[in-house]
Amino acid sequence: MKTLFERVTIVGLGLLGGSLALALRERNLVKEIVGVARRHETWELAMAEGIIDKGGSDPTVGVSGSDLVILASPVEVMPAIVASAKEGFSQGSLLTDVGSVKEVLVQKLPQLLPPGVEFLGSHPMAGSHLQGLSNSKSNLFESATCVLTPVAGTSTGALERLRSLWEGVGMQVIERSPEVHDAEVAWVSHGPHAVAFAFAKAIGEAAPSALQLRGSGFRDFIRIARSDGRLWSGILSENALPTRQVVEKVIKRLDEFLDVLDGKNKEELSRWIDEGRKEVETGE
Repeated sequence: MKTLFERVTIVGLGLLGGSLALALRERNLVKEIVGVARRHETWELAMAEGIIDKGGSDPTVGVSGSDLVILASPVEVMPAIVASAKEGFSQGSLLTDVGSVKEVLVQKLPQLLPPGVEFLGSHPMAGSHLQGLSNSKSNLFESATCVLTPVAGTSTGALERLRSLWEGVGMQVIERSPEVHDAEVAWVSHGPHAVAFAFAKAIGEAAPSALQLRGSGFRDFIRIARSDGRLWSGILSENALPTRQVVEKVIKRLDEFLDVLDGKNKEELSRWIDEGRKEVETGE
């Protein structure tokens, strides 16, 4: 495939950062990949396994000379990383991220960058409840959706280059404003995680022995409740209001369900269930 960037720096070598490095290398989309990780053993392992070409723990050194920098760290630490690496960014370079919250980044990151460096948010909708470099895989992004979040003033060149990058690793690219992105992601990711976490706590407290009966349906539903608490506490905190609004609407529907259930009218309950099923089928 066509080389899109000369040198790319990925800051954060967890599941997403490591998988992206593997995908870019496998498809020959970049000439050189630099990895930055807080722990020496992480970037050393990534180099030893050929996932990256160069590695280190200093973001300023890591971003130097790169025409694209990708933040693959937790959203809440991204501003501090950019501020600390400010002197290392190259004139004309592009900054993006893989975070699942966008409005807070749009508000903070551009003002931390030196002149001549542009930020355009990305959110590859791919991942797993498993974390870490050891779980990285080059096909993680295939057939998934990536959201780009341009704002007023975003250059056509930045949009085209990042669209080509994400399409190059197998993703379908769509665009949303940062505000709309955060509201919609609360519905398809953050809210479902919150509901799954709550259900896991409820069954653990009220009926732990029932877990011995779990089947494939339960495992499908509860899989995301196994997600890392440290990671998800940061995500949910950064998108707290949209997530709260989603959860409140779900609670309202659960109250409605209880009213229907108490009525013991099977036809009414069937209609209530089918209404929800048709809503999600329409969106597929």
